[in-house]
Amino acid sequence: RKHISEKEAEAEMAAIEDQVYIDSQKALADAELYTAKKDAEANKLLLSPEYLQEQHILSLKNSKLVVGDKIPSTLLLPGMTSSSSSSSGSSDVAAAAGIFAAKSDAAAA
Repeated sequence: RKHISEKEAEAEMAAIEDQVYIDSQKALADAELYTAKKDAEANKLLLSPEYLQEQHILSLKNSKLVVGDKIPSTLLLPGMTSSSSSSSGSSDVAAAAGIFAAKSDAAAA
């Protein structure tokens, strides 16, 4: 009898240890899921159209501005010709910079 009750006690302890391990693993998985969801929400907010436009405008800061009728071919993207680059592209950049400046002024106010 003593031997049987020892085995039952060991089995009960093992079951309790298993349940503790399962519960801790579930808590860890829940924490990881929560972190992943919060990271996804932050990334979604970070990639807003306004943020992307601001990053685009900031990237233009390091660009070369070429003025004139002929743009050197080294500055053109593949498939572009100097005639397909018109001054409307530079007015788009100026308009985008104006939008950014207006947003900056509004944010500062």
